[in-house]
Amino acid sequence: MDNRPIGLLDSGVGGFSIVKKVINKLPNESTIFIGDSANMPYGNKSQEQIIELTRRSVKFLLSKNVKLIIFACNTATAAAMPTLQKEVDQQIIGVIQSGSLAAARTTMNKKVAVVATPVTINSHAYQKEIQFRDPEIEVSEIAAPELAPLIEAQKDFDTNLKAVENSLQPLKGEDFDTLVLGCTHYPIIRDEFAQALGEKIQIVDPADQVAQYTYNVMRRDGLFNDSNEVSHEYYTTGEVRELKKAFDKAGLDVEILTNQDLDNPPHVVESGRTFEDNAKLKAHALADFSNLPTIADDSGLMVDKLNGQPGVRSARFAGEAHNDQHNNAKLLAELGGVPEDERGAKFNTTIVASMPHQFEKDLVVTGECPGRILSSLRGKDGFGYDPLFYIPEKGKTFAQMTTDEKNQISHRGKAVKKLIAELPAWFAQFD
Repeated sequence: MDNRPIGLLDSGVGGFSIVKKVINKLPNESTIFIGDSANMPYGNKSQEQIIELTRRSVKFLLSKNVKLIIFACNTATAAAMPTLQKEVDQQIIGVIQSGSLAAARTTMNKKVAVVATPVTINSHAYQKEIQFRDPEIEVSEIAAPELAPLIEAQKDFDTNLKAVENSLQPLKGEDFDTLVLGCTHYPIIRDEFAQALGEKIQIVDPADQVAQYTYNVMRRDGLFNDSNEVSHEYYTTGEVRELKKAFDKAGLDVEILTNQDLDNPPHVVESGRTFEDNAKLKAHALADFSNLPTIADDSGLMVDKLNGQPGVRSARFAGEAHNDQHNNAKLLAELGGVPEDERGAKFNTTIVASMPHQFEKDLVVTGECPGRILSSLRGKDGFGYDPLFYIPEKGKTFAQMTTDEKNQISHRGKAVKKLIAELPAWFAQFD
């Protein structure tokens, strides 16, 4: 038995489609996911760049002591997996092999089409794997470089459908009966693919087979978790990209490093009583470690009726397992019977900028977003308490909003704007 978590990586949010399948197939296993949204899309980068970016994510997951790693990214599987598997002891599971097996089993007329990023298509990885399983299968491959960034931007159905139809245009007139979604972002807009293709085409999502293969490997190698502790942690570099955009817009030429760029950064226990306490704990520890100016933050939900809870324990409201489903269930239970007009709440983000050895000069900014807690979940996007946090002015929960809509009003967005406004003067005092 092995109680360590399963590690998963992707270039962005697309890997969540595999995370969900793995959790459903292995409900007693803990997972840690890292999405490198700051550097997506991977599909238009060189192989050397993809290997280096993927290596950073692997290094991060290894620092979390994972027992195996799933490359929940077709591009990383095609371009980086052969190299990185030689560098680590943990087994790496890719999506292309699983998707190819599913496609070979699904097609009836032995004609399969694959839509993926340019790097995946140019590697011909799916063609090789599918024909390895059945040499008689004809494989058509088309690159769709615009789809992954579009999905990350969370556009509306009609916009997505038009992009899918344009991407599939090269396949017009071909009589394939099976289409492989060769990028883990694509299942997020599976309905758009289904409408564009019609009922006669079978759609293969490699995520289904990846989850089953992971189960088989863990059973074979005795890697199942036999404890009662299950947790799911999600990390993204996307905030770095948004911060870089804000810096550039303000005319600030700043190079941003993350924990992934540091060798063995310290693990900081968030033991503070306030968001500011926790942000300072992280900023001070990393400033000391790196000897560089450091920005750190802490965020959470504060509910009026609960006297500001869950607050700094937002991720651990229902226990140390960081389980969104359990946290939401506990919040609903705590607010049982509370009238709608008394369910006020707000999200808070506090950002701290620290200079090594001069912590008395910390810059502290805060952003808040008011709303209220619903009595049931609404929306499928977002994470944490997003499906319960309702913005009356918008008529939506955070989980029903696009990324752009959310960024315009979010607590984090407001805090970043304040940070950008005050940062030049703060830096100037150290000249």
